[in-house]
Amino acid sequence: MQTKELLSQNEIDSLLDIFSSSDEEKSRDILFEMGIAKVAKGIENYLERLGLPFDDVRALKSTSEHTNSYNYKPPDYPYLENLSIDNTLALSILAARFGANNREFSLDRELTSLEKQLLEDLCREIAYIVEKELDSYLAKDDGVEKIADYSLLVSQENVQSAMQLSFTTEPVVPTAPVMLIEEEAVERSDVDGTKVEAVVGTIATKILEQGAMYKLHAFAKNRAVLMLDETLPFMAERLQESDEKLLFALQEALTDKTVLAGYCLSVASTTMDDEALLALEYGTVLALRSYDDVQIHKDGKMVAKAKAFFSNGEIAVKVLEGYK
Repeated sequence: MQTKELLSQNEIDSLLDIFSSSDEEKSRDILFEMGIAKVAKGIENYLERLGLPFDDVRALKSTSEHTNSYNYKPPDYPYLENLSIDNTLALSILAARFGANNREFSLDRELTSLEKQLLEDLCREIAYIVEKELDSYLAKDDGVEKIADYSLLVSQENVQSAMQLSFTTEPVVPTAPVMLIEEEAVERSDVDGTKVEAVVGTIATKILEQGAMYKLHAFAKNRAVLMLDETLPFMAERLQESDEKLLFALQEALTDKTVLAGYCLSVASTTMDDEALLALEYGTVLALRSYDDVQIHKDGKMVAKAKAFFSNGEIAVKVLEGYK
């Protein structure tokens, strides 16, 4: 299938549907519809990369709930309340992802427990596409009216399957137990207990020079990596912050450690005893103390202190002093 650079006629039709609304609503709706059109384009590219054959992906407002579908509630993105995928489409995506020969939309059955587990990782990737295109809009929405549900219709010949997106603008309050660990932030590795550090991004340079300024390549919005004992990385969601503390919700273990290659920026840390360490589970909220001066690490070791600040809307760091 040839990749399209411009909006398709279906995407244009979707945008034209909103011009019957009032002038007050129109500007908000246009921005959101443009974001939804980009989501549809992102899903289209995603299916192309999987090698799944299809004719068209179109976004439409949806008023009915989908039956015979797999439901996924993103644990780390508060504005997408539910992602629903028709079983036929879910099975076709799984088949394409894992190299099955039959990739047509012809499967019609319930998913097994193993298929549901495999699909969870794929849904996390799809939810990230939604987050990338709509986060800036949803984060500043006043939440007066509930945002309409949308269906992404995936067509292949005479067969049509759908993903349904349900949104919420209500703030998400963590329900997991909060572990408020009150030890002072430490800068040495030879401490009693396990050290936990929050890494928020990387610095693209081969040589770190004192006094120089570098741009921070931050992880996805509100994401961080929690390093346990300088060697075990886990993804985390940043929940809130103050002058002294940062709250993070623990997520899955980070398997691709190449994202931590080179120089990394650590902004907070704490230590926990063995009992607290063994009690960790997915969703546990950890409170880390912020550093006065952020730390630059390489290969799990601190190599410099730095000051972090905003420059032209981006985060930059200035190296203060280095350590051998």
